[in-house]
Amino acid sequence: PPYTRAGKSNAKVEEAVEDGVEAGTVDHQRRSDRPLMGSSWAHESPVEPGCILIARPDYFGSSQHYFNQAVICLVEHNEQGTAGFVLNRPTPYKIGSVTDKLPGFEESPLYLGGDVGEGVQVLHGVRTMSGAKEIVDGLMMGVDPWQAKELVDSGECSTHDFRFFYKYAGWAPGQLHDEIERGVWYSAACSRDLILQQCLQLPKPLWREVLELMGGRYSLISKATYGEL
Repeated sequence: PPYTRAGKSNAKVEEAVEDGVEAGTVDHQRRSDRPLMGSSWAHESPVEPGCILIARPDYFGSSQHYFNQAVICLVEHNEQGTAGFVLNRPTPYKIGSVTDKLPGFEESPLYLGGDVGEGVQVLHGVRTMSGAKEIVDGLMMGVDPWQAKELVDSGECSTHDFRFFYKYAGWAPGQLHDEIERGVWYSAACSRDLILQQCLQLPKPLWREVLELMGGRYSLISKATYGEL
């Protein structure tokens, strides 16, 4: 998939993750403007590119703690395997601390996308971006760094419209299907704002918000996890 490889050492990002960076606790900048209340949505769906995976609350403990209450957007799902980015794992670092190849985005927050690979990868909703791959309608992956800077400088979009991820989550062929069958993940379709919003200082954790929007048993799972039943 398209990506911009970081130009500096990412050892400090790894260290921050090992120290247990929690979702939604890092104050880099204000989050992107959200649509009017009631316009966000999520519902159960098959596993496919553009869907999200929501971690079962009691599965991930001390091992793979970065998947605890994780919400993952899938960008590839085919016979060769599956790949996606954890949406709600901000690190304490900004893009300028790990790469010099994204001019104008030095203050943008950096998220831990998973435990596979190297480099920085980008999700956004800018359809006119050169070199970007459309995952589903309104969700793009990859950037031309200089074009992105020009679009921001011209006011056509904002730095808040781009989400940057270090590494990604990956599954071998058939592996995710087995995990879904065991109930490790819930699969859902959702509105694009839930994927593209910056997960910083949210009024409600993304994991909880998605489950409540899905309703039914998923809303009950969320309430039980937060001691509301």
